[in-house]
Amino acid sequence: MVNMLLGVHCKKSDKVDLRTPLWNYISRTYSHSQAQEAAEDLTTVQAERDEVVSLTGSYQAQLNCAKKYFRALSMMESRFPISKDDHYVSMSFTWYDAFRPTKRSEHYSIHFEKACVLFNIGAVLTQQGLGCNRETETGVKQAAQNFREAAGVFGLMRDTAALRVEHPRPVDISPECAGMLERLCLAQAQECIYEKFCTDRKDSKTLAKLAKQVNLYYGEVLRHLSLPPLNAHFDKSWTAHVSVKALLYDAEAWIQQGAYHNKETECNIQLACLKEAQKQLAAGRREIKQVGKDLADHLKRLEDWCAKDYASAEKDNNSVYLQRVPQTVDPVQGLAMARGIQPDWSDAAGEAMFASVIPDSSAKALSKYTSAVDTIIREQLDSLTHASDEARFKLRSWELPDCLQALEAGSSAALPEALRKELEDLEDHGGVRHLTDLAAQIRDLRKVAQEELASVTADLDREAKEDGDLRDKFSSRWTRASSAALTSHLREKVAGYEANLKAAGDSDKRLEARLTEHSRTFSSLSIQSAAAQLPRLQAPMVVTGDLEPAVVVADLRKGLEAISKLSAERASLEEGLKQEKSKDNILPKLMACSGSPDSLFDQELKKYEPLKAKVAENVQRQHGLLVDIQKNQAAYRQAFGYDQWKQACDAAAGGIRGKMGLYIEVRDNMSEGLRFYMSLQEAIQALQQQSGDFVLTRKLESEELMDAMRRASSDEARRQSEAAARQRAQASFADMNLGGGRPPQASHASQAYPPPYLGASPAPSPGGTPSYSAMAQNPPGYPPTGPAARPSAYPPQQPSYQYPAYPPTSAHSQPQYSATPPTQSSTPSYPPWAGGQAATPGGAPQGYPPQQPPQNYWQQPQRPPGSSQQPPPYMGGGQQPAPHSGGAPSPYGPPQGAGAWPPTSQSGYGQQQSASQQQQPYRPPWDTGSSNPFTTSSNPPAYPSSQPYPGSGPPNQWG
Repeated sequence: MVNMLLGVHCKKSDKVDLRTPLWNYISRTYSHSQAQEAAEDLTTVQAERDEVVSLTGSYQAQLNCAKKYFRALSMMESRFPISKDDHYVSMSFTWYDAFRPTKRSEHYSIHFEKACVLFNIGAVLTQQGLGCNRETETGVKQAAQNFREAAGVFGLMRDTAALRVEHPRPVDISPECAGMLERLCLAQAQECIYEKFCTDRKDSKTLAKLAKQVNLYYGEVLRHLSLPPLNAHFDKSWTAHVSVKALLYDAEAWIQQGAYHNKETECNIQLACLKEAQKQLAAGRREIKQVGKDLADHLKRLEDWCAKDYASAEKDNNSVYLQRVPQTVDPVQGLAMARGIQPDWSDAAGEAMFASVIPDSSAKALSKYTSAVDTIIREQLDSLTHASDEARFKLRSWELPDCLQALEAGSSAALPEALRKELEDLEDHGGVRHLTDLAAQIRDLRKVAQEELASVTADLDREAKEDGDLRDKFSSRWTRASSAALTSHLREKVAGYEANLKAAGDSDKRLEARLTEHSRTFSSLSIQSAAAQLPRLQAPMVVTGDLEPAVVVADLRKGLEAISKLSAERASLEEGLKQEKSKDNILPKLMACSGSPDSLFDQELKKYEPLKAKVAENVQRQHGLLVDIQKNQAAYRQAFGYDQWKQACDAAAGGIRGKMGLYIEVRDNMSEGLRFYMSLQEAIQALQQQSGDFVLTRKLESEELMDAMRRASSDEARRQSEAAARQRAQASFADMNLGGGRPPQASHASQAYPPPYLGASPAPSPGGTPSYSAMAQNPPGYPPTGPAARPSAYPPQQPSYQYPAYPPTSAHSQPQYSATPPTQSSTPSYPPWAGGQAATPGGAPQGYPPQQPPQNYWQQPQRPPGSSQQPPPYMGGGQQPAPHSGGAPSPYGPPQGAGAWPPTSQSGYGQQQSASQQQQPYRPPWDTGSSNPFTTSSNPPAYPSSQPYPGSGPPNQWG
């Protein structure tokens, strides 16, 4: 059954430069910056037209590009006047006729361009329909859809674009041609629908109507082709094709109508219908030579079908029914299933092209429309607001709905407004439970404050006990101030806070007693309890009015419900008006509109008419409801004696106000107590922090003082030990001098050198015997006499102490000096800072040898000044040992120049000190010089840098 359908070829065009003329117009009319902003849109439009003209790609791609270009033309129409005039955009469009390709048309009109683009869109849709496989269900549906869309495009071209094309107007884009193509597409869409219904085996009556409508559509197409200007423009094959199609589908309609009557056992009417079908087929046979083979084949099938059905019906009628065949039958009525689809893509309102190019006329028109919309919205909102205010004011003046709620048991409507709000606030905060919580919080805060004060007192007592124990242990050497003198102000604060706590505790007891006393009273302070204490509004025993009280109450309730619904409806109307205004943007439509915008404004303003009608209806309904409510409210007050009941309620509310005042008083007192304890807790925490800092400072101070005492005892023991060693060494050298020469040497490697701590080397006497001028300054007992004074008398044993020696220059010249180890005592001894025995004249504490022998400090690596390594604990100072001028470091500190040796004092080294070396009051490291009551102890000072150190002479003075 698939027949050949007609498709429309696209129009062809020459290329046109759109960008340059439009750029020049924008720059000349608006500004160069606006032309720069529109440059991208101009490039896009140029690319879209080039693609439309090229006719490349798939059908869908061609459609999409043509649709975009058509919308762009709609945006350009109101912005760029295209004409031959020099003041406008001088740009011409050239297109060729779709049915006679040799005919060429050129126009300086954007309407001509739009009509041609619309024609091509419809043509591509028809070609898509032809390309569908109509033997499948999906294919036939898609074909029908494409032809319906094409019919809508050609209808749009006929009604708008074709009418605006100036004369001489090409025939293929004329309104007559557009109308003919619209009907042709509808006929072919109806034909596709008929084919699908036949495949689905629908009933014969429906198929007859569908086929008749195909006949009618083709008849309209044939009528258009028979009239000028189309009769002289189209080829005769078009007319023949349409004519045969019309005849064939007329015959199809009669055949299907006959089949329907056959099912109804009306063989005579079926025979009459088949005769009409044979007439149409005979007429089609006369024009079959001018059409294609498929139509001829279809005509042959219909003739065979009609002849077969006619023979069968005639046989049945002659042998069975014997009915008279009528000469005429009622014509078949058509059923139009195919209707054109209006293009939804033609609206350019959603396009954002050329947004910066807005003509003054369009801007003024938009301002006019916006002003009209604002006026409508303002008037409607004012009406709704006035209606809401009127309803609220009148209901409040009538005491509605409170007077109706007073009928309910336990209603709070009888309570005065101010008292009801106070009771609501009380219930929101918890009522008497709130007071109980406040009392519990006060108790907790008081307990915490007491514990923190006890903690402060315990810390101060602990620190005072520790200070007293150390003071008893070290006696006069514990020189810092006592704790009692420094903590008096802290203990005064503690005592003051304890007194405040005691006074506050008395107030807490009184408040808790009041709370316990009035707890039952406070528990009754609720809206429900208060409402129960007021008189109740009841209906009268005898009805004095015209209406029953129950009827009046029911009418009032209905009126209030209706008012509430109207109020909700007004809120919805207000929101609808605002939303409609917010989304009302007609600028794209205005820019895409050609001609006067007044018709567009009238059309757009109509969308506010339904909202205006709803607003007027809402206001009118509320006015009638308020009139009815006023009448019913007056009857209600009179029937129930509402005014007298209100006076009785005001008198009964006085007792509730008194209870409420007592509750507020207790609550405020507890809140004040809570604030007191919170502020007191902050003060106690600050005191706790202050006492903690004091205890920590005293602890660090105690440790520093004990370290200073340990260093002083260690330095004194070391100085005494060194003095004894020097005395023994001086005695040895004196004995060698008196013996007439140097001590015998076992070998060259055992040659002795003067010890490095003797300072300058002795000068030889005229007789060859060395003379030591410093001998006269030695203390009594030097030099020693007897065999012990000779160096050879020293036993070759390993000494317990190894004194530092100057580094030898070679392996054969290293001197070794030893001293006899100090005598060990059998009685236990203690360090001087621990309260034990004093140091012996030998230099070390009796019975207290050092834990380790001194290191050989001559062999310590030299470090630059400012090094992070800490000095040895016995050096007393805070600096690293500095090297002598000869390169060997001194174990006592940095040298300050060559000092005299031996010391001038007769009591040994270290007994004489300058005034700068006397002990100074001890100052902790964190003390920057300000008066600190916690830093009153002293510490032996380090050696001053100006004091010459013993043994600081240069090593090159040794002979």
